[in-house]
Amino acid sequence: MKKFLLGIAVFITTAILCIVSAGAETYGDYEYNVLSNGTVEITGYTGSATNLTIPSKINGKAVTVIGEMAFHDCNTLTSVTIPYGVTLIDNGAFFKCEELVSVTIPASVKTLDNNCFYWCTSLKSVKIPKGVTTIGKSVFYYCYSLTSVTIPDSVTTIGHGAFNSCSSLTSIVIPDSVTSLGDYAFRYCTSLKSVKLSDKLTIIDENTFYACWSLTSISIPNSIKTIGEYAFCGCNSLKSVVIPANVKSIGEYTFYQCESLTSITVLGSTTSIGKLAFGFDGYDHDTETHIMVDGVVINCYKDSPAYRYAVNNKVNYKLISGPTIVSGFGISVRTSNSLTLSWTKNTSANGYILEQFNGSKWVRIAKITNPAATTYKLTGLKAGTVYKFRMRAYKTFVSQALYSDYTSTLAVRTNPSDVSGLKLGGRTSNALRLNWTKNASADGYIVEQYKNGSWVRIARISGNATTTYRISGLAASTQYKFRVKAYKMSGSTALYSGYTSTLAAYTNPSAVSGLRVRSKSDKAIRLAWKQNTTADGYIIEQYKNGKWTRIARIADNETLSCRIDGLAKATTYKFRVATYNIEDNVAYYGAYVSVSGTTNK
Repeated sequence: MKKFLLGIAVFITTAILCIVSAGAETYGDYEYNVLSNGTVEITGYTGSATNLTIPSKINGKAVTVIGEMAFHDCNTLTSVTIPYGVTLIDNGAFFKCEELVSVTIPASVKTLDNNCFYWCTSLKSVKIPKGVTTIGKSVFYYCYSLTSVTIPDSVTTIGHGAFNSCSSLTSIVIPDSVTSLGDYAFRYCTSLKSVKLSDKLTIIDENTFYACWSLTSISIPNSIKTIGEYAFCGCNSLKSVVIPANVKSIGEYTFYQCESLTSITVLGSTTSIGKLAFGFDGYDHDTETHIMVDGVVINCYKDSPAYRYAVNNKVNYKLISGPTIVSGFGISVRTSNSLTLSWTKNTSANGYILEQFNGSKWVRIAKITNPAATTYKLTGLKAGTVYKFRMRAYKTFVSQALYSDYTSTLAVRTNPSDVSGLKLGGRTSNALRLNWTKNASADGYIVEQYKNGSWVRIARISGNATTTYRISGLAASTQYKFRVKAYKMSGSTALYSGYTSTLAAYTNPSAVSGLRVRSKSDKAIRLAWKQNTTADGYIIEQYKNGKWTRIARIADNETLSCRIDGLAKATTYKFRVATYNIEDNVAYYGAYVSVSGTTNK
């Protein structure tokens, strides 16, 4: 095979050299072409350097391309530094540089083209810079001394056979940016022990990990839909594998000759499983039968294609059973900014997944790892708002999570927020007016009064724009207590906020009655009235100089007259009297009652 490949390489090299020599210019040990954009492509090298730094400019022009086969067979090279500005390392650029140990690739490079480090058998470590998007076909083919390679998260494509026969490579991380991984990519990477695959891949192509003898475990991403034929054939250290639920097709001989692979779990309803895909370790020519792996078990669902494969091929199987659906999912406690969800303990589960609908899609908001938990509280919610939830149980099986079906969607509304700004808006001797701030999260309000040792609803106000309520028919000079809460209708169910703090308020005393002029002289007038038992006393005012002026304060309710002296004779005077009451050092006044009187001549 080596001779065959070398023969092809010699033929390709000769052809390319003929083309290059026809139009190439020289600069020291370099041959180059000037590209249409005015930059330089290095097309050849005739020097014998051991440690080489390629120039960033040639004759004042930036070097941007290391051309096809430019440094092929440079067997004196042990290290090379490629200058910043190069964007492409072209096909076979360092083909068969068998002494090359290290290479420095600048961040300007976007593409490592096909075969560019093919057969660099001494290359030990490569750090591919961030910015490279494509690793072409057979780029590191037969780099059997390569022990370490770093693939950045800018790479989207890894070509056919890119790391084929890198037999010293022990581990590889394929970043999540990679969407295409070519067939034969890691074939004969016999020292490869661990692989992390991109979760953007949909295909593990044929022969990708063929004869990776040291591979002990592989985590296949949930994104994979197809696993090609011979993909893991000959991985004889692989002990267990889990095929995710999204995989629909498994090719022929995919896990053939995996002699240690005794646990195969197929989680989905894979529709196509190829001939001898797993469970067999070779062929016995004496008996003309395929040899079954000793102790192999396929974990699968009843009546699934994997189940039928096991039955048809007489492979031992074990049926998988997921957890049962969560029951009793509902709401146990709600406030204006929180909801406590509850459900019945699921004895078949290891835990629960809670999801919330955000208006366009379902989003996981909690993974509850305690199977005995039966409540979950969500805080920081908006008042009077509908939220939607669903839940499913999960159970771990061979390091994979198995899920129950989802519960029905639970739509639940938070309570409206508490009413704010409750205060007394006005009072009379037989009425009190309450005011509060509009509550945008409510449909209306409930007003309650404390009567006879308990709270009694006295009003239900429909519409959140009404923010006042008058309570009439009250007794004078009496304390009353009120509280208010908001409500919001959720279907036919009323949801309530918390109550306001209690508002205690006094009515005014009743107005004085029987006010009259009881007697008069040319210098005085005496007013009289009836006793007011709701009052602590009386206020007498006289109209003077265009305004009312207090002329007396009577501090008890049993004094029922007042003499006003120093008046002018034959003159009419205006008076008014109000009751007052003192509660908690605050004076409350009844309505004024007016009377007029004229002194004698």
